[in-house]
Parts: sequence; C-alpha cells; structure tokens
Amino acid sequence: MIYEVEVLNLAHRLEDAVFHDINLKVKLNVSSELPAYWRFGISGICDIYNNEKGEVHCRSQFAPPQDVMSVLENPLRDSFRRKYMKASRAYDDNLLDHDVNPILETWALAVYNLAPERLSNRENHASSLIKL
Repeated sequence: MIYEVEVLNLAHRLEDAVFHDINLKVKLNVSSELPAYWRFGISGICDIYNNEKGEVHCRSQFAPPQDVMSVLENPLRDSFRRKYMKASRAYDDNLLDHDVNPILETWALAVYNLAPERLSNRENHASSLIKL
C-alpha cells in the first residue's frame, strides 16, 4: 500500500477547501454506497467498506487512476450493481446513472471550484486533494 484515504475525511477537507477558496458552502454526498477508505497501491485501488461483512473490493490498474471523480465513480457503480443483483433487480446504464450521477455531481461541484493553485498537478487530483 502506498497510501490510504478516508472518504469522509476527504469530503470534509474538500468542503472546507472550497469554502476557504471561494466562500462557497458545498455539502458532499457521502453515500453509504461509497467505501469508508480507499487504499492506493502500485497495482490499483482497493475499496474498504465499514459494513458488517468488512467488504474489500480491489481494482487492478497500473498506474491507478488519480482523478478523484474516476476514483469515486467506479466503486459507486460497482456497489449499486451488487445491490441490484442482490435484490434480483434488473438494471442498465440509465438506472445506474440515475443513482450515481446525483452523488457525483456534489463532488464535481467541489472539485471544480477549488482554487487552481491548490492543484499542483492537474493530472494528479487525488494526491493534491489529500495534501489540503
């Protein structure tokens, strides 16, 4: 493991940063469908859930994505897919978009309202956000 990010802490720090930068209060949707932590390693990202099962889902990808919106979207889509399958509910991309997009929109509002100087390297959003 290279580093671990607590999703709730990242959300609070991002909300604070946006308020500090442009005096805009944003409230990020920290859905229960999001993991509690992300663990970033050389070979990918693991989503660590604080649920009764202690679920861990890893995505292998070298190099792991560093764009915070991509890091958010993948576990959300996977979590909703698992939820639909468990309920034997049919789903398609439109249904996934309906559930995922409102959550992502709150995060996108915050990320895109950060002061540019906060992001030392635009291709490395997640790492920059962690340094808030």
